Amino acid sequence: MRLFYTVLLCCGLSACGGETPEVTPLTGAGEGLQTSAARVRATAPGVRITAAYLKIENYTETEAILRAVRGTTPGVAAVVELHDTVVEDGVMKMRMAESFTIPAKSALALRPGAKHLMLLELRPGLSAGETLDLELQFASGATQTATAEVFE
Repeated sequence: MRLFYTVLLCCGLSACGGETPEVTPLTGAGEGLQTSAARVRATAPGVRITAAYLKIENYTETEAILRAVRGTTPGVAAVVELHDTVVEDGVMKMRMAESFTIPAKSALALRPGAKHLMLLELRPGLSAGETLDLELQFASGATQTATAEVFE
């Protein structure tokens, strides 16, 4: 029953998003794959699941496919999953995703109420101000590390 309420809480937290598009064209200069604005929601005492958000910018001429994410800060998150939020029959639901595609010369925003990362099997007490590293693994074999700050 506790797991049910934890998942329900995270679904509610993830659903609080705006209406901005997830994928936007890049207009500035850059190269390769870059990440920015990485953040992780703080947890309440006893909660061992939370959501993470970030922006992935693809300055290459080909699409990039994010296949997996791994928490690389020791002892923080044992499992990281890709999730998407969809509406089915008028009900908002979270679904695990196999991958996220970032089109060439575009950015993908992982945000509440849309595509995001779920961090599972967390150590208790993830507090605002802490940081943790997430290693993004792409289908091409490329990896990118994002340092995410924990926020309230």
